[in-house]
Amino acid sequence: MEKSRYNSRGKQLVLNYFIENPDKMLSTEDVYNALIQQHDSINLTTVYRNLEKLVDENLIMAFVSDDRKKSTYKFVGEQSSCNDHLHLLCTECGKVIHLDCNFMDEIAAHISDKHDFDLKCSNSIIYGICKECKSKNK
Repeated sequence: MEKSRYNSRGKQLVLNYFIENPDKMLSTEDVYNALIQQHDSINLTTVYRNLEKLVDENLIMAFVSDDRKKSTYKFVGEQSSCNDHLHLLCTECGKVIHLDCNFMDEIAAHISDKHDFDLKCSNSIIYGICKECKSKNK
């Protein structure tokens, strides 16, 4: 049975913020701080609850830190293919680049063939610096 997609005001505010920032990795605090500036009636609990709902509905993806103490989220819309590739995250500006080129198939095949390990790309991130930030830093 499919879960209901009831959109409360708080859920719609959170979703809209992700839609407006599709290439950003956002923490709960990022979303809350931005929304509190625009809508003083939203609270942190509402943001947490609606992030969970949006993850359950596959509208945003959750990326959990190595120490499992913090999550960041990214808008994916209805793109189920987002689970099939890695993501590049700029540590300077937070931009996310989808690494969905054929080279990923080669990497996955190499890892499987040579290391007997099946790559699970969902929620996987490679950290670095994007072209724009490299240009600014020169």
